[in-house]
Amino acid sequence: MNTIARRISFIALVLSARTAGAEPQTDEAPAVPKPTSPPPAQVDLPEAPEAPPPNAASENGVPAKPDSAKAPTPEKNAAPASAAPASAVPMVVPPAGPPQYGAVYPAAGSPPAGADVRDVPEHKRLGPLDDHVTVQFNLDTVWYKDKSFDFFSDHDNATSPGVSVGYSIWLDKSLAIVPEIGWSMSSQSASGLFGGAINRTELKAQRAYAGASLRLGLLSFLGAHARVAGGASFLDATVQPSSPNTTLEDTGMSSFVSFGGGLTVHSPAGALETQSGSLRSLLFGVTVEGGYELGGSVDLTPVPTGDTGRIATEYMKLGTLERSGPYFRSSLVVRF
Repeated sequence: MNTIARRISFIALVLSARTAGAEPQTDEAPAVPKPTSPPPAQVDLPEAPEAPPPNAASENGVPAKPDSAKAPTPEKNAAPASAAPASAVPMVVPPAGPPQYGAVYPAAGSPPAGADVRDVPEHKRLGPLDDHVTVQFNLDTVWYKDKSFDFFSDHDNATSPGVSVGYSIWLDKSLAIVPEIGWSMSSQSASGLFGGAINRTELKAQRAYAGASLRLGLLSFLGAHARVAGGASFLDATVQPSSPNTTLEDTGMSSFVSFGGGLTVHSPAGALETQSGSLRSLLFGVTVEGGYELGGSVDLTPVPTGDTGRIATEYMKLGTLERSGPYFRSSLVVRF
């Protein structure tokens, strides 16, 4: 009996416990679950390459090289990054306010220090060209030692300024023949001759000639030449006696031949070339030359000018005027 009573009391205790644990029934509506936002998309990052263990070696004993990391593949819809300008030079603006004493500001538009500034290439010289035209401004002095020249000059020489033009015909790089033509003029005078019987005498000469030079270049700035020329001197002699209003005149012509040689110092060929390549053949120089001139003698018989109103009279000849002697020439030379 005790056993049955124990079982009945155990069953009753279990039933009471289940009844107490059950939730009471209510008439309220069931709760609606709140909407939730979708979870964020998962981004897979490239994995860094694993570094090989230290002192790792291959089968042949050579240190193993780490595998190159694979670059991530760009997405199809990814926008390309904007490229920066190749050479962007920032503008330099001086600070605002009054300039400070001793401060140095860069010029407007000039690149800042450290900027890549490309130098302008220098002009490449094209080299000299052979000159062809020669222009000389000459000063010729001839010494006449004969006594006949003393009647017209207080000195024994006649100086003739003039000009000549030549054209170079090149035979070689440094050898040329230069034909030329020239002109010069001179004037000499004397006074108080024969104890005052003659007040003044004058001899004018116009000289025209043609010649040729053989020119040889010795150095870039030095040349030598040999020259021969021939021409004629057109003379005009005037005598003024002590008698007032009396003038005696006569004219004549004397042919001559000259032989000489000299040196020319000039600017180096191509030294005056410009940035555009012009003036490649222009040269400036100075020439000195010496030689001898053989001139024909002239007989002069001065006669009064105009109508004297006298009976025709034959005047005494002055004699023969010699026109030979050594000469010296100095010249300013332009070649192009």
